[in-house]
Amino acid sequence: MAKVPSGSTAAAFDGSGKVWFKIQDIGPTFDASGNAAWQLSQTYTSKFPAGLPSGDYLLRTQQLAIHNPWPAGIPQFYISCTQVTVTNGGAGTPGPLVSIPGAFSSSDPGYTVNIYNNFKNYTVPGPTVFKFEIDCASSVFIAQNRAEENLANCEILRQLLN
Repeated sequence: MAKVPSGSTAAAFDGSGKVWFKIQDIGPTFDASGNAAWQLSQTYTSKFPAGLPSGDYLLRTQQLAIHNPWPAGIPQFYISCTQVTVTNGGAGTPGPLVSIPGAFSSSDPGYTVNIYNNFKNYTVPGPTVFKFEIDCASSVFIAQNRAEENLANCEILRQLLN
């Protein structure tokens, strides 16, 4: 996702610069024998991070076809973008922010994997997924003589927000 700068519109914003952050990774899962299974679907559901500030955003979805083994082949990108407006947002600071192009490297493990030879794990290329962080030591969560209870409540809140 990329937040549209103040004074601009999603229709006019070209998404250039270090403005993009990731909200979800979907990669294969591996069974006990190391066999990969891909989540294939016509519809995917994603939850926006609860701390995401209100405003207009560009949302970029990307599928990476990795069936051309490295080093001869390169991944094929299938990309789609849409405009999203977030209302009643939070006070988080999304990140890490990256540029597109530039967020992915040809040396990323997700690029160089060979799914036909010893394919036992996979790392989705690109930045880490943004998660809204809560400081559980913050005075917001600490009440006199109730630190243990407040810490537990903070952990529950952290899980709900991410």
